[in-house]
Amino acid sequence: MKIEKLHTGLYHIKFDSQYQITSTFMRLQEFYESPYEDIRGQYVSYEKVIDRYAKDTGEFSYFTDWSGFNVPSSAFKDFFKWTHAPSIFPYLSKEYNLWNLVRGKLFEDGLDIDDNFYLIATYIDGDILHEVAHGLYFLDDNYKKDMNILIEGYKDRKNFSASLLDMCYCKDLVDDEIQAYLSTSDTVSLRTYIPSAKKCSIPDEFGETLEKYLKKYKVKYNGNLLKI
Repeated sequence: MKIEKLHTGLYHIKFDSQYQITSTFMRLQEFYESPYEDIRGQYVSYEKVIDRYAKDTGEFSYFTDWSGFNVPSSAFKDFFKWTHAPSIFPYLSKEYNLWNLVRGKLFEDGLDIDDNFYLIATYIDGDILHEVAHGLYFLDDNYKKDMNILIEGYKDRKNFSASLLDMCYCKDLVDDEIQAYLSTSDTVSLRTYIPSAKKCSIPDEFGETLEKYLKKYKVKYNGNLLKI
């Protein structure tokens, strides 16, 4: 895995495969936003996350269900606060490697684990815009305000929210997912990924708002400016 700074406080971690990214981020991501209260914010074993996910979905398909991840600094810090007590909450070597990678990059940039930052991770380039939208929603109050205004006026908000909850998204973060999906998806890809949202519209204003902020901050990925 490799880490790259895309914007102030926004870091992207690139993986080579879906298995690598999901197996590394699974427990951290579920610590941050699991729909299950016995998992979210809890220091639980890797096995418990696997068993809980399989119990709800009928099979353990996490490693093929997800391809992009996003975690704010607060969740990252809290998840790893037991680093010095591995016997109580043992970490996988890949989780330790993630911790060291991020801390090293923060130190390189003159930041600390207590500073405000946001991590996104992908293994395919097609997910990058969606995850960047999550990062801006957390890091930029003006972006979040603009998107929340659009969400409040979105006529299909109720139906789209229900579709996301059916996919095991956390109810507390549904608005964040709405803005990320609607600002970066076309009708075909959205309805392919979220079949139950087939009747939901995609207002142009969401993509236009993300595009405005990408231009404002000159967000780059692989040396190129990101654009919708």
